Amino acid sequence: MLQVLNTGSLNPSERVGVMNQLSLTFHGVDDLQALEWALSADSAAQKINDEAGQARALNLQSAAYSRTGKIDLAIEAGLRSQTIAASITDTALWVGAGIALAKAYRQKGFFDEAVQQAKEAREAAIKAQLTEYIMQASLNLGVIYDVQVQDSFALFFYRDAIEKAQELQHLRTIANCHNNIGNVLARQLNPEAKKSFELALETYRGMGLPCLASYPYSGICSYFFKTRELDSALFYTQKMVRLGEECEDAQIQVDGHLNSGTILMSLGRPEESEASYRESLRLAELFDMRYDQKEACEGLYLLFKDEGEADSALAYHERFITLRDSIYDQDMTKRIARMEADFDAEMELKELEAEQQIQTAQLNNELSRQKLFTLLLGIIALALVFIGWGAYRLFKTRQKNALQAALIAEKERGMEAVFQATEKERSRIAKDIHDGIGQQLSALKMQFQQLQKDSQSDRPEKLQGMASLIDDTAREARDISHEMMPVALGELGLVSAIEEALAKSFRASGMQYHFEHFNLKPRYSAEVELVIYRVFQELVNNVLKHSQASEVNVQLYQNQGRLLLHVEDNGVGFDPELQKGFGLLTMQNRIDAYRGKLNVVSSRGSGTSATASLEA
Repeated sequence: MLQVLNTGSLNPSERVGVMNQLSLTFHGVDDLQALEWALSADSAAQKINDEAGQARALNLQSAAYSRTGKIDLAIEAGLRSQTIAASITDTALWVGAGIALAKAYRQKGFFDEAVQQAKEAREAAIKAQLTEYIMQASLNLGVIYDVQVQDSFALFFYRDAIEKAQELQHLRTIANCHNNIGNVLARQLNPEAKKSFELALETYRGMGLPCLASYPYSGICSYFFKTRELDSALFYTQKMVRLGEECEDAQIQVDGHLNSGTILMSLGRPEESEASYRESLRLAELFDMRYDQKEACEGLYLLFKDEGEADSALAYHERFITLRDSIYDQDMTKRIARMEADFDAEMELKELEAEQQIQTAQLNNELSRQKLFTLLLGIIALALVFIGWGAYRLFKTRQKNALQAALIAEKERGMEAVFQATEKERSRIAKDIHDGIGQQLSALKMQFQQLQKDSQSDRPEKLQGMASLIDDTAREARDISHEMMPVALGELGLVSAIEEALAKSFRASGMQYHFEHFNLKPRYSAEVELVIYRVFQELVNNVLKHSQASEVNVQLYQNQGRLLLHVEDNGVGFDPELQKGFGLLTMQNRIDAYRGKLNVVSSRGSGTSATASLEA
């Protein structure tokens, strides 16, 4: 196509068509090249007033902008294409613009607009019997509803997309839709999810793309993990690892080892879990996969913490925090750079337009006072633009420096809170052991020494006293162990653990408490349950120590794929901005480590309300 384009044998309309075809060729392969050819086609079509060619070029621009993360530009291009397509009554171009807009609006988070565009495009495609566009619109709607966790609608449109894809023998869409259906059904813990993942696997293999089997492998592994069929989950993660080795795909291997580490830890096989996490970390470091390094360090931190290896746990927690902050800083830097690049491009365009206006005024109206006055105004305007640009750059630089300083300060406060909380907990446990178990063991030793000196007749009574002391010591050890990791949490789950803790905490306080729970799964992952329980403990501890409340309400529920804990009291309250103690910072850092959210609302004299949420 490039050779044909360079021969000069094409008429202007044909050149526009070849440029558009080149953009489509680079679609999903080199998005910057795809965008460049779409922009060239748009410019060439405008010069010859080729509206159909321009509308198609704008559709291709919208798709390229969406894939490169420039969503606002994608929406703008899609709307321009839609307007042109409507003016020339070209249904196919109008539908294509609607599908591109639906994707861009979904990426932007404007779900109502995305649904409207996709539905209108689908209806128009049905009327015009454009099967491929019906398939694309249905797939778009399925993804939109999937993201919003509206499962029944998502399943309907995924299945409709499969039906149209089968008519067109579009195997890639068939496989992707089966995989997406499997993910929706797995979210519902529906056993039919396995059948959908197997259909996806079969289709990918039939296409000669076995490496894509990692997607259904990952989905079916997630399903078995949620249903606590851990041996089956482990079987598929190991298949993922072997698939990654066969395809020489490091990402698949890393994902497989990470999943294996989590499952093996849940199976109570810490040594194998550690080996899997370490292998995922080795590969992630080898191929500079920073996000996966963070995930592996988090897994090792949780593993060593559960095994009671505090020093190793702390070391990997520090690496996890460092990687997480580094990824955040990197994302923020990219975002700022993108904003500056967009602004610079806009300024260059304005400068070019101003320069062209000045040259035209100088050539055509050199002796005209009115034109000279216009020229002076243009120069003044350009100067103001430069001044504004300089002020903006100065403002952005100061804003960036302030943001970096704030991030560093917050990170230091968070780490200090974690260290102090850890040391405080170690000191408390050491004191409990020394004052309780230690003294009782010393007493037991003294009684045993005395027993050796006593006569046979005195020994039965003293042995009975020693047995009682041994029972007390065992009970004290069990109480400390239960406080560190409640039995109810591990064996019965989050609801039972919270009920038990509330009964113990408020039994002698005189406070009334109410606990409600609804819309919950039978069990969540060990990590999610532990984080929510520790935050609950800290919040209840704050209520008992500081609130002076007479009533406490606790709610635990799931909404839109997130597990939420809400604790509210009618106490004296406090000013969150003035009292950011280590308790709040510890909770905030614990929640942040799992990409959750913590919101505390309080003011003096009006009680306190705290809500923590994690992805379920």
